[in-house]
Amino acid sequence: MQEKTRLDRNTTKLIEASRVARLGTMNVDGTIHIVPIVFAYASDRIYFPIDQKPKTTITKLRRLENIKKEPLVTLLIDNYSEDWQKLSYVLIYAYAKLLSGFEENERLVALKLLKKKYPQYQNHRLLPSNSPVVCARIGRIVTWAAKSACKSSLK
Repeated sequence: MQEKTRLDRNTTKLIEASRVARLGTMNVDGTIHIVPIVFAYASDRIYFPIDQKPKTTITKLRRLENIKKEPLVTLLIDNYSEDWQKLSYVLIYAYAKLLSGFEENERLVALKLLKKKYPQYQNHRLLPSNSPVVCARIGRIVTWAAKSACKSSLK
C-alpha cells in the first residue's frame, strides 16, 4: 500500500478507465453512508453529478446533506478480476462541495466530461444542462495493487 499526494501514471489510468466509484460520506450519527457513483476525473478533482436516475428524493439526497455538514469524503475506485494478481484500488480522501453559481464554468466543464465518458448521458433527460455537480478536490491518495504487494512480501 502506498500513500501519496500526487497521482502517478498507473493510478491516473485506473481512475480514468473506471466506470464507477464508491463515495463515502459521514452521517450525522457518525456512521458511514456509501453509494456507488459515476464520475469524471480532471487534474486534482473528481466530479460526480446528481442526475435524473430514479431516486427517492432529489432535494434531500443524503450524500448532499452529509457533504454540507462534513465536506471530507472518501472515494474508492477499484479494479476487480478473477485473477487476483490483477487486483488494485485507489482510495481518495477529498474535500467535496456542490458547485454553486459562481462556479458555473467549472460545472459546465464537468458536465461535458461526464457526457464524454458515459454515452448514457447523451440522452439529455438523464443529465440536463442544469444538473447539480459535486466537485471533490483530491487531498490524499492511497493505492494498492496485488502484484506490488506480492513482490514486496517476497523480499
